[in-house]
Amino acid sequence: MGYAVAVGNWGKGIATVAVKMAVPQVFDEFPQLRRVQAFVNVENTASQRVLEKSGFTKDGFMRNYFYLKGEIQDVFVFQYLVA
Repeated sequence: MGYAVAVGNWGKGIATVAVKMAVPQVFDEFPQLRRVQAFVNVENTASQRVLEKSGFTKDGFMRNYFYLKGEIQDVFVFQYLVA
């Protein structure tokens, strides 16, 4: 899962609302799916909070996993499982 919000709109709950709307739709459209994953830079606490408020749980840590802005970065893996 990925999302981005313009800097001027940070902190307004836009990403949380969008994730809460999108995830159930994914499972409705693809009933065979049981899991959605999101990878978040360990320093991006705002995005981690978006996922937590949207029902995701932290599932793991991956060192040197993601290349972004010219650097290899560590990420947390979040999961949303179908009940």
